[in-house]
Amino acid sequence: MATGLVSKMLGVLSVLLIVASAGRLDEVARRGGFTAQTLKDWELRSRGLDERTTSQRRYYNDKTRDYFVESLPEIPQSFLTEMYSGLMPIDENDPSRALFFVFQPRIGDPVDEIVIWMNGGPGCSSLEGFLQETGYINWGWGQYAPEINAYGWPTLSNVLWVEQPVGTGFSIGTPNATNEEDIASDFVKFFKNFETLFGIEYYHIYVTGESYAGRYVPYSGCNP
Repeated sequence: MATGLVSKMLGVLSVLLIVASAGRLDEVARRGGFTAQTLKDWELRSRGLDERTTSQRRYYNDKTRDYFVESLPEIPQSFLTEMYSGLMPIDENDPSRALFFVFQPRIGDPVDEIVIWMNGGPGCSSLEGFLQETGYINWGWGQYAPEINAYGWPTLSNVLWVEQPVGTGFSIGTPNATNEEDIASDFVKFFKNFETLFGIEYYHIYVTGESYAGRYVPYSGCNP
């Protein structure tokens, strides 16, 4: 008799679990597979409630607008500050070779300086630095959701994360560097184009990184 009662209870529990699961799946279907946070952010943007108004965008203009980051997958819109990202050609006449970057201006009073961050490897994506180490948004291993990094470097300065050399991360082109001088030469050409586009030719520049970037940094910093 006790066995029969247990079987009935398990049967009822199974039905409840199925109903609950169906309810959750139905909710996901209503959202089109997108998370509730993503739909909320889309609604805010459609209503023009993006807090990053044009007056708050120090580097936003007709030349930089194509690089402006409007949203990031699964990142709450409230986490985003003025940010730019994309491919910058090493040679303006050859778009087939370009370095991928993320540029986040200082959060707070503006400063006429820029910190350049490089991950090592060689070949390690600098998006690791952006999302798990020095960035304002932190989404590391084992985290269910992103969080604000109160100690992120953009709270102190303008920060530029660069995926280099060619062939690293989202950077494009055929890798042809044979030594550190070649890598530094490509980076400097990229950065001069970046300086011109964002109007920072007279900024103080600080180049830093980790691991194998201990080789990238001095060569890039010394290259005229």
